[in-house]
Amino acid sequence: MSEELNIKDQIERIDSAIEVQEWYIKRNEALERLKQNDDFQTVIMDGYINIEADRVYQKLTDPRLAKPEDKESYLHQLETIKDIQRYLGTETYKGTVAILAANAKGFIDDNLALKQELLEGKSE
Repeated sequence: MSEELNIKDQIERIDSAIEVQEWYIKRNEALERLKQNDDFQTVIMDGYINIEADRVYQKLTDPRLAKPEDKESYLHQLETIKDIQRYLGTETYKGTVAILAANAKGFIDDNLALKQELLEGKSE
């Protein structure tokens, strides 16, 4: 009887862990839908990540525009843009959201296999 409870507890933990990992997959699916949205492309991917980054970089590198006291702010802005780009991904880099979703899929697959093994062992 206690072995049955132990297996039941393990299965419950696996189900809970899978539920947590599914959130990463849903977040990636939502991001993929966003990336298909023309407004998102115009405002974020093109406007902020590309155009705004170029504008800030020009201000930083043009001695006529960059006051010494503003350089730190410009560097911080560029770093923020880079972090957002890394999070969302690009054509050549999957991005944090996609990487975490891929890891979650692997985790789910492994845990579903483990759950199946536990269920098969329980039925013997």
